[in-house]
Amino acid sequence: MASRPQDLIYAVDERPPGLQLAPLGLQHAVMISVYLVLIVIIMRAARVSDAVALSAVGMGLVANRLETIRL
Repeated sequence: MASRPQDLIYAVDERPPGLQLAPLGLQHAVMISVYLVLIVIIMRAARVSDAVALSAVGMGLVANRLETIRL
């Protein structure tokens, strides 16, 4: 078994403490919200109905969730 490198903070199977994960989760949520706002801007520019815009935002949420799972 190979020894652990000195500069390695966390290995693949290790998890950072919750106090470090919370800001990272917030950062991820902010990045997702940027794309959701972009969908709303595009839907407003296209002058689609509110129902269609809501459906597009819902699909954006599904796409973001799938991307998060993939990571």
